[in-house]
Amino acid sequence: MKDVPRKKRIRKRMLGAALALITLFTSVPIFYSAAAAPLVANGSFQETDAYGVPEGWTYRLVGTQTGSLTRTEAWGKDGAYVKMDPAEGVAMLETSGEDVIRIAGGQNYQLSWYGYSQGNLHVEIEQYSVDEDGNAGLIDSSMETTAYTISRTDEWKKQSLVFAAEEDASYAVIRFVAEGGESGVDEVTLSMVSDRKRETVGRMA
Repeated sequence: MKDVPRKKRIRKRMLGAALALITLFTSVPIFYSAAAAPLVANGSFQETDAYGVPEGWTYRLVGTQTGSLTRTEAWGKDGAYVKMDPAEGVAMLETSGEDVIRIAGGQNYQLSWYGYSQGNLHVEIEQYSVDEDGNAGLIDSSMETTAYTISRTDEWKKQSLVFAAEEDASYAVIRFVAEGGESGVDEVTLSMVSDRKRETVGRMA
């Protein structure tokens, strides 16, 4: 068996240790990002189901036979967005029950999104509690969000608000409501925040 010089053996050991450290440190962020999944699933509307509807979201049209909601590939903030055309009625885009937004009672959350509207586009946030039998109940949180309405503009605008989860809240539903003209929604995110000095809507933290 060929004798390997001592310096080469040391170099090989050092190289092996370095590779082990690289593997360790590059695997940690992957594990962390998987654990810290976004609270709003598919908030950029990149993923769709077999019918072309963004996964984790549902559409509703009220009071119109000609209105529409469609996922559009181009011109969004990141290449895809949901275009809402309420016609003479109201168009609604909301998170679906299949991808529940879990929230912790008593905590503050920041909701951010981009939107435009030739009419009016506003957001609604519903909070729900769950009893011992697993039955969900809507909490009357009296949340006033009209100050964050986007009106009469074709330009994308970013909106952001902070709300306080009710003490008995378990999950939330986010709904965007458009009326009076074409509107668009994109880049919806929700995150827990600890800054209690931020202005909140609903119950004050």
